Amino acid sequence: MRTAARLRALYFLYYGNVGTYLPFFAVYLKGLGFTGQQIGLIQMLPSFPLAPAVAIAWATYADHRATPQEALRRATSWVALAVLLLPFARAPWEVAAVVVLMALGDRAVVPLTDSITIEWCRERTREGAGVSYARVRLFGSLGFIVLTLAVGRLLTLRGGRPADLLVPLV
Repeated sequence: MRTAARLRALYFLYYGNVGTYLPFFAVYLKGLGFTGQQIGLIQMLPSFPLAPAVAIAWATYADHRATPQEALRRATSWVALAVLLLPFARAPWEVAAVVVLMALGDRAVVPLTDSITIEWCRERTREGAGVSYARVRLFGSLGFIVLTLAVGRLLTLRGGRPADLLVPLV
């Protein structure tokens, strides 16, 4: 697959995940019987205090021990493995632990992907191809819209199931 297609697919899937996670994960947790305070705490964990530290750690790793591409492969692999635990987490502390594990890779995906994409666009522009970062990144917005609507429609068709396992699987 061409580099442009891979980058577009990554943006599409990553932001499609964001679009399904944000509106539906809290409802899933409520279906598990979590309180509003527990849901808020779980959803806060990846952003603060983890996001800045994780992004800097992965960037440092990419700069000193690997390439940005290799760091991105490892970060996305980490997230993929961690997310496999989510359907089995039922207690608030279990879900919180899995969300933290996911964040240890997830919070590096966008900075590393942007770095790779901007550098790739710069190289193509030097070669006269004139590739636009915005046109590649646009697929993230499309993924957000398409997957949010598709998953929302699918959940609606399935009926109002509390703690529907479709949410962590998506």
